[in-house]
Amino acid sequence: MAKKRKTRKKKACCNDFFVVFVFLLSMAFLSVVCYFKTISFIQSKTRYYQLDKPPLTKDEILKQYDFTQSHTFHPVIHYILHPKPLCEHFDLDSTPSRVLICVKSLPGNFHLREWVRWNIKSNREFSGNFTLVFLIGQPLNSSTNELIGEESNFYGDLVQGNFTDTAFNTTYKTIMGFQWAIKNCHQAQYIVFLDERFKINLTSTLTFLRNESTPKSLYMGHLVKREKTNRVKENIRYIPKEEYPLSYLPPFVSGNAFIVSIDVAKTLAYHFDSVKMILLDEVFLGLVAMFSDVIFMHSDLVTLENCGGFKGKLACNMFLSVDDALHAWMEFTNSNVRI
Repeated sequence: MAKKRKTRKKKACCNDFFVVFVFLLSMAFLSVVCYFKTISFIQSKTRYYQLDKPPLTKDEILKQYDFTQSHTFHPVIHYILHPKPLCEHFDLDSTPSRVLICVKSLPGNFHLREWVRWNIKSNREFSGNFTLVFLIGQPLNSSTNELIGEESNFYGDLVQGNFTDTAFNTTYKTIMGFQWAIKNCHQAQYIVFLDERFKINLTSTLTFLRNESTPKSLYMGHLVKREKTNRVKENIRYIPKEEYPLSYLPPFVSGNAFIVSIDVAKTLAYHFDSVKMILLDEVFLGLVAMFSDVIFMHSDLVTLENCGGFKGKLACNMFLSVDDALHAWMEFTNSNVRI
């Protein structure tokens, strides 16, 4: 009997040991998985700047690769949704600063478009200075497209192109915005391009434009002088080597928020077809600006950070954190402003 008890105790101890071992092994495995998931997430968000060296020049870029290839194929963009004239309300005589705001939006983000409309149209004192349109492509979901049709019928402010809307072909959307603005809103003096997560300060923007000593030849925003080309496929800023072989990007203005005067918009659009397509729009525009001799203007008033101290800024990211998002939606839902 005593031997049987000892045997049972040994088996119980072995079982307990095995359970503990399996538990520790599982925890170690989960830790490794979490580590690599965390690294992957960080890599998907990371941007690599090199601030101790000057930006690449046109000659340095052309020595390594000729991006000004005339045989480069650019797809022709056709409009699926084409709103009625939106700029006819501009008074060419009495309105000193006429601004078209083009917001780059994802098709399914109906809620963000509602917030943007409210943010801009609630400032009724500036209604004569600003016109708003949203730039979208085609969603993968047909039911989403039906809702977009209803939204367009109700608001009449959607410009939709015949390309599939993904995070990796933002250049199509930006090219469409330039082309639509030049052809359909020639009354505007300036075009503001915004990501839908960004908030524009209409008061500061008008003050800046009215005080601008050279209202023409303006291409202004947050200037990135030297950024390492991202080769991590999971990163939203990933650029394959066959598309852009250089290790560093050209200088460019962040595509999240920037202002161009109508003459600069026409110059850039004229040279679109003569520059190799890069599917990250801000890099493509950087190359186009470089090869068409358009000069960037950096401004700290356009920030990629949150909207702290908003009164002193032109544009900022409204949805960097949960607190920022909650604050934006509380403002929106507590308002009685009809859009």
